[in-house]
Amino acid sequence: MAAALETSGIGNDTDGVAGKTKRVERPITNLNTAEAVEHFRKVVDEWAKEVMRTKASARKALIESGIWDKSGKLTKSYRSS
Repeated sequence: MAAALETSGIGNDTDGVAGKTKRVERPITNLNTAEAVEHFRKVVDEWAKEVMRTKASARKALIESGIWDKSGKLTKSYRSS
């Protein structure tokens, strides 16, 4: 099992310190079979439909995933330079 961090939403820089981040055990996904790949695609599609319902939920998902910073700019890992 691999450990993952789950956050309670957008907040300030001290959220993790305040105990709002919890560790959740999740199984390691093996995508070596066609069935596993299809299952992964379905899960991603469901997640995408959920987070793209509104502009605010899409923005929240991009910030939580580390693609955008809180001001809406790409984080350093995703900028081209």
